[in-house]
Amino acid sequence: MGICTNTRSRFSRSEESIDAGDWKQVSVALAIATGRRMAEIHHAATKFEYVEPRYVLFTGQLKARGDAAIYFQQNPSYLIPVLVDGSLVVKGHQWLKSNGLVATSPPLASRVFGGSLGQLMKQKRQDWGISHPYFTYKALRAIYAVALTG
Repeated sequence: MGICTNTRSRFSRSEESIDAGDWKQVSVALAIATGRRMAEIHHAATKFEYVEPRYVLFTGQLKARGDAAIYFQQNPSYLIPVLVDGSLVVKGHQWLKSNGLVATSPPLASRVFGGSLGQLMKQKRQDWGISHPYFTYKALRAIYAVALTG
């Protein structure tokens, strides 16, 4: 997909070369590369820490229930596999933070960034000729899962 490729090449050059208007593409690239939710990516408390090229340490899990909720409460940081070099994930997320593109709470992150990101996904669906109405930001988690296991 063009979003990940374009973002990866921009991060490879330098953070300064990314235009502030590209924040939505950075967000989508992070969602595809990490499988994280929009509210996780745009929450100020979220952390991605480099471990090795294919893994980052993630802190900021939302929506855990039952045994998973207990686990994440006891282990707030855990390794996740990534689809691009882990250093790019860390750099991309830090860029969002440095540019004020995070919110103080997950619900606020959804309210502040959801509309713009929804519009971008609608536009990409049209640009790429995807007729499926559920090609949304939320669906990027499924792309991550298929790419990771496929």
